[in-house]
Amino acid sequence: MRFANRILMVAGTAALAGILALAIAPKAAHALVVTLVQVANTTANPVPTEDTRGTASQILELTCATDTGSGEPCTQDAPGGLSTAQFTVPAGQHFVITQIEAVCSGGGTELLGFSFPASVAGDTVFFASRTYEFPCNSTTVEFNLQPGLVLPSSQVPTFFSRSKATDQPTYVRGYLTAN
Repeated sequence: MRFANRILMVAGTAALAGILALAIAPKAAHALVVTLVQVANTTANPVPTEDTRGTASQILELTCATDTGSGEPCTQDAPGGLSTAQFTVPAGQHFVITQIEAVCSGGGTELLGFSFPASVAGDTVFFASRTYEFPCNSTTVEFNLQPGLVLPSSQVPTFFSRSKATDQPTYVRGYLTAN
């Protein structure tokens, strides 16, 4: 019992001495801590950075009305429900599309078209487009577009059914980036 009592006394004294040392010499203690946690970003020892795609505030999901057979512009999904305003890529940013999700049934294949204004010359608008073909067998089809399809600022993405309407709206996922 005496031996355990002495060990506790020594440990308590050491802890008290450490606390007093930190209180009396905070600059020295701060310098010690800074030295222990200093990070240098060099090519030999690079510091990991966060990819823009991982930032929740930059992730978007759009809903495109391909189930109506129309070619209406896509709308942004809002936390409280679906928005009715068309989505336009914000100024100074790019929208990188990484995934397209669609469902079609009834057999055969569906052609899902995607277009956006690529350039304007006077009163003429030139569109860029892509077509995605998938089976109509009542399964969800996902097109993963890695590293992504980039839409510049002020663009309005529009998806439309080329052969028959899909069973549900088409969902487009991606993220916003400043470059």
